[in-house]
Amino acid sequence: MKSCPELQRVYISKNQIGDVGAASFAEGMKSCPKLQRVYIDDNHIGDAGAIAFAEGMKSCPQLQHVFISGNHIGDAGAAFFATGMKS
Repeated sequence: MKSCPELQRVYISKNQIGDVGAASFAEGMKSCPKLQRVYIDDNHIGDAGAIAFAEGMKSCPQLQHVFISGNHIGDAGAAFFATGMKS
């Protein structure tokens, strides 16, 4: 994703990326300031992945919609995720 600074939407639903994949994706988000929508539902993401993803969201000021249903995110991950959406 580092060579895609104009990227606005990403669809990676139902790919079983888990926490490791979510963390890798979050790292790539740092190079996508124009990202507006991310579809990462049904990917077996837990708290660790949600926390990493929340960090990545801070680099995407235009991010408006994140579809994250069907994952395994608990209270801790949800709290970080909510904070990331407010940034």
